[in-house]
Amino acid sequence: MDLSWVRSNFSASVLVGWHSGWPRTPVTVVQATPPLPAYLVVGARNSARWGDYWTADLRVSRSVPIAIGELALWIDATNITDKFNPCCTNLAVESPSNTPILSTNAWLPRIINAGFTWRFAAGR
Repeated sequence: MDLSWVRSNFSASVLVGWHSGWPRTPVTVVQATPPLPAYLVVGARNSARWGDYWTADLRVSRSVPIAIGELALWIDATNITDKFNPCCTNLAVESPSNTPILSTNAWLPRIINAGFTWRFAAGR
C-alpha cells in the first residue's frame, strides 16, 4: 500500500509492504557424545519457510528551482520501524573445539539515505 502527498514543491510518501516468508532449508546442530564432534543435519531443500514479514518505508522531498534547472533534496527511510525480519542463517565454527554455530540475520535493518538530484534545464 502506497500513500503519497504532493503540494507545490514538496512531496511525501509512505509505502507499507507485506511478504510471505521465503523458502529455506532447515539446518540443525547435533551435539554428539564425546569424543565425537558436533555435526550438522541438513533437511530437505526449501522444506521450511522464514516467517512472514512486513516493512514500512518513508520518502520526503523538496524541489527548489535554480537558475540552471531544478534541485531536489530528499530523505529516504527504509524499514522505519526497524522490524527484525529473519531471513538468513550464518554458519560459523567455534575454535578450538570446531563446534558449528548457527545464527540468524535480519532481512533489512533501518536505513536512512539523504541526497539531492539536479535536473539540468538547458536554455532556462
